[in-house]
Amino acid sequence: MILGDQSKYYKFHSHIYDYSRWSFLFGRKSLLDRSLPDFEPHRILDIGSGTGYQLKQLYRKFSESKITGIELSGHMIKKAHKKLQKYPIDLIRSDYIDQQFKKEGFDMITASYSLTMMSDHKRVTKKIHSELKRNGVLMIVDFYDTPFNSFRNWMKLNHVSFIPEYFDKDIPETGFKIETKVLRKAYGGLWSYVCLIYRKI
Repeated sequence: MILGDQSKYYKFHSHIYDYSRWSFLFGRKSLLDRSLPDFEPHRILDIGSGTGYQLKQLYRKFSESKITGIELSGHMIKKAHKKLQKYPIDLIRSDYIDQQFKKEGFDMITASYSLTMMSDHKRVTKKIHSELKRNGVLMIVDFYDTPFNSFRNWMKLNHVSFIPEYFDKDIPETGFKIETKVLRKAYGGLWSYVCLIYRKI
């Protein structure tokens, strides 16, 4: 469910990921600050956990929750294991679509700069919807759009697609209501990123 062959890409980038992504993966730290009041999730799933940045943020905010991260890249999850070895967080190496979870479902699912790197988005969204409990929350921070085709093409080389219609239309049509949407420009408008909170309906 990923775009292109990312195994070689992350074999290199896993070594520099934590030192370089701060310069353009904006909104990751503030995403959970926007979480809904009086919402205490019991089970949380983070999709595309990378080296574990978002998992650590989740634990700091929801330390009583059962937190699971799923990541396809073996190089990235190896870094996450080292970073999170002192935390009671479950890590799974798998394609999200292929992974079967317990029927009890999740109260919250998060995705930090991972959905724009996947293919077959409608299938992914249906799976998320089916695995969230009733009134469950989906929290996303991701690339949104760019007015520059040259930058759009460059990002495709880095396995990222700009898909604003997916966030604005496709996810709500799958059975989600937008609770919060915060859109921000990066580097004077070279691209925009979005923080979204959806509620399953």
